Amino acid sequence: MNESTEPGNISSSNDADPASNRIGRWSYLARLCCIYLAIQLAGLSPSVWLGAIVLGFFYYIHLSIRRLNDLNLSGWFVLLLGLPIINIVLLILPGSGNTNRFGPPPAQLSKREITLTVISILLTISLLIVTYVLIVGPAFERYRAAVL
Repeated sequence: MNESTEPGNISSSNDADPASNRIGRWSYLARLCCIYLAIQLAGLSPSVWLGAIVLGFFYYIHLSIRRLNDLNLSGWFVLLLGLPIINIVLLILPGSGNTNRFGPPPAQLSKREITLTVISILLTISLLIVTYVLIVGPAFERYRAAVL
């Protein structure tokens, strides 16, 4: 039997395909926050904004495939990402702790990575609050005043 086709053997072809790597919950969340921040910053220039959305979408798909692989699921489940529950599952469920058909488990986050994760999450929450206070809240008040 060929070495790469033995059950449980991770062939080197998985290493060549970056979408087959695994990513943990916290790294996934931090990168999602970075996508959000990049799109918001690109929104300052309308000509760059559309490109940022397209790139962010493809990077989101790539990250989601890696996260699904950490759960020992095929990347084809990415087709279900339109269902909100799938996104929540990707953030809540822990990955398989052992080596699975997609490779070894992701490495533990270093202190630097933990710090960057916390910063990206806090920046995202801050930007959401600022967006609501400066844009959404006043727009809703103008709408409510016009209706009443």
